Amino acid sequence: MAAKQILELDLMSNRFTLFDLQSLNDLQRVFREAKFCRLADDEEITDSPRVAALYEELMTELIAKDIAANGEDKGGNWLRWLMITEKRDEWKVALERVHAHSAWRTYSVEQKADYVKVLLSPFTLTEEAVAHFIAQSDAHHR
Repeated sequence: MAAKQILELDLMSNRFTLFDLQSLNDLQRVFREAKFCRLADDEEITDSPRVAALYEELMTELIAKDIAANGEDKGGNWLRWLMITEKRDEWKVALERVHAHSAWRTYSVEQKADYVKVLLSPFTLTEEAVAHFIAQSDAHHR
């Protein structure tokens, strides 16, 4: 019995293709673990704008494929999952990262907001959530 192809890597065109929904979901879990692991081995992943953009692209593709395969309700489920609050583990881990980030005190409000959005990517953040995260982080750094 031949194994089902789940991925294609084309180095000539710099293309990486996953063929099934489960593989996309698995890759999403890998990204989540890499970005939000409490004992991160490679901390550059957590605050990398490039990794944040890749994770966002992955989520866009995963949601589209899940909706196509399982209906519009799946899109709503993902959108609810992407709305982060301070009760989520990802929020708490990102706060820990900021607490250990010595340059935080030197950032302007805009730089802090940009940094928070990268840290918490691919999650959806309202302006109020960003302000709340910054306030929590600033309180720790006083």
